[in-house]
Amino acid sequence: MQTVIYVNDWPEIKGRYDAWWNGTLKGPILKAFVLGSPPIVEVSGPEQYEVQPEWYSEALWQAVKFGMSPAPHYIGLGTEVAEEVRRQYWLDVPGRLKLFQSVLSSARCYGDAFFHFFPDFGSAVMASFLGSEPRYGSLSMLNESSPTETLEEIEPYIRFDPESSWWRTTLDLVQTALDAFQGRIIVGFPNLGGALDILASLRGTQNLLIDLVLNPDPVKKLEMKLSQLWTRYCEELYAVINESGQEGTTGWVGLWGEGKSFPIQCDIAVMISPDVFQEFAIPSLRIQAQALDHCIFHYHGEGPKKTLDYLLDMDEIHAIQWSPGVHDPPYDDEAWLPVYERITGWGKGLLLHEVRPDRVEWLVSKLPAERLALNVMCESEEEAYDLLSWHGAA
Repeated sequence: MQTVIYVNDWPEIKGRYDAWWNGTLKGPILKAFVLGSPPIVEVSGPEQYEVQPEWYSEALWQAVKFGMSPAPHYIGLGTEVAEEVRRQYWLDVPGRLKLFQSVLSSARCYGDAFFHFFPDFGSAVMASFLGSEPRYGSLSMLNESSPTETLEEIEPYIRFDPESSWWRTTLDLVQTALDAFQGRIIVGFPNLGGALDILASLRGTQNLLIDLVLNPDPVKKLEMKLSQLWTRYCEELYAVINESGQEGTTGWVGLWGEGKSFPIQCDIAVMISPDVFQEFAIPSLRIQAQALDHCIFHYHGEGPKKTLDYLLDMDEIHAIQWSPGVHDPPYDDEAWLPVYERITGWGKGLLLHEVRPDRVEWLVSKLPAERLALNVMCESEEEAYDLLSWHGAA
């Protein structure tokens, strides 16, 4: 497989991330990427996968930003094809890895940027470890089918099963990626999911929302068991990554950290009140966060402000990855400044996944630069170097 070369010195970049997590970095983490044209590369395997030209830029940006191999939609396996065809692609580990590196070969990273791979089997893959059979979508896998009819029937499924087919499949993807990339591309954690999100997959989202009102105590009991099991899976995955010789970890958000660096989340938070979030989600999130060396929270901008305050009050959470809603202004819009001031004012790091080059200086002038981590897509190498020279990281 083609070697991916870091533009800057990787030991130096790691040191900058260490300083960022500690709040001692002078200036922001600035990840600058330049996306190239589609490479002329033949991908061998059961299928000859090729990203369709009209989707290439989007698939490449997904690869550098989230570490995602191209989804079936980008290679012509959209909703018009049978789900079984998409299933074959999602489970084709060698094919997905080869296509990922083929796409990534036309990109270059600068400043604090590095390439990472996200072992993607859904946003709550731990639910699949426990018996939820996923759906194979055209853009993502959905871990949402329930193996049970009632809340009480879920508890026996909440156990560590080393022979779970989906656990073995996930381990295979992680180990195969580690063997293939040999540290040239950082292999991240799969997205285990938040405890409430996992429970929603096992119970059904609508059913769980009713249970929060009618059956709160059983929900809390199951949620605590899921949180403890979550830490076990996290440790097992970290052992595999660490034993491979890879230093540090990341998740799909692409923030490197020594030890266990992971983005926790609670997607169901946008459907419940802040007080319900505090009662049900905060205890489980605290358990997950305490199991990590560097914890970032994936926050949906649609959530109520008070919910964000509960998260900012948690010492175990070190940073927030902000995600605007579908119809919201872009990441670097002035409308978000009050929110960003709240986050950084609490001493938390702030990760913004899409910042335009001409908005970096504005953000740095308005917010504590040492608390910012910014993904920037540049048009050319010259633009990347100009940007980095301005902030002193070239």
